[in-house]
Amino acid sequence: MRINHTLRALRCSDAPYIRYASHQIRAFRTTCTFYSGHSRWSKIKHDKAQTDARKSKARQPLSRLITAASKFYGPDPTSNLQLANAIAAAKKQGLPKDFIESAIARGQGVSSSGKPLTSVDIEALFPGDVAVIVECETDNKNRTVQDVKTIIKDHGGSIASILYLFERKGRIEFKKRPNLTEEYVLEAALEAGALDVEDEADSIVVYTEATETKAVATALAASLQAEVESVEVLWTPKSDTLVNATRTAYQLQQWEQFTEKLSYEHGFQRLYTNEQEQVTDA
Repeated sequence: MRINHTLRALRCSDAPYIRYASHQIRAFRTTCTFYSGHSRWSKIKHDKAQTDARKSKARQPLSRLITAASKFYGPDPTSNLQLANAIAAAKKQGLPKDFIESAIARGQGVSSSGKPLTSVDIEALFPGDVAVIVECETDNKNRTVQDVKTIIKDHGGSIASILYLFERKGRIEFKKRPNLTEEYVLEAALEAGALDVEDEADSIVVYTEATETKAVATALAASLQAEVESVEVLWTPKSDTLVNATRTAYQLQQWEQFTEKLSYEHGFQRLYTNEQEQVTDA
């Protein structure tokens, strides 16, 4: 078939000869050809989104430190040593000023734009009896809940009421030093009303009732003459609910994709599970 280019537009299905500018050109394919500029721009936007998401994921631990310090001891680093230290650590890692200010604002319960934030926990169950709590802080609760539920369902999970498998606790971290050992901290911690003390790598960690977190941290900092590295309240699985999850290779892939996707979700703060050990079943 011959097509007059000046009379009608070229269709993808037109057969192999094209008349253009009084010349015949052999068409070696019958699929549409698009200008590469559109695809290139789409790729640039896609790559930028992935880069921004990776940066956001890497910044989350520092963000939590700043937010927790702001929440427990106030937004002014000149009178809040924990916040000052967290900000210094963030700056050392090259985090921008607006990111730091946003984390401080979240500690005061507002977004960077000044909108009030709502805390929300989404509960779910995954293969292997793995219970999860997805902790978020958002200025649009309905959107965040719907987005997180979709991510859960798309990666093999189901929405379920599992909150009773966890308990809320305060976590207070002190940096180790020669005379600050687990045994030394334990006595003072019990006197201050703490629940437990653990030795973790470079830190001594004290657990307490969620409502007593700030009071215990303040008391221990004074009695131990030690600087508090971080303070936060989190969900911990009850000891009798821990599981050694067995997953197929496909279920493991789904789980890894789930945690990756979740880390990029707007408002996501932390993922809690009752998983003690992960086993892959071939």
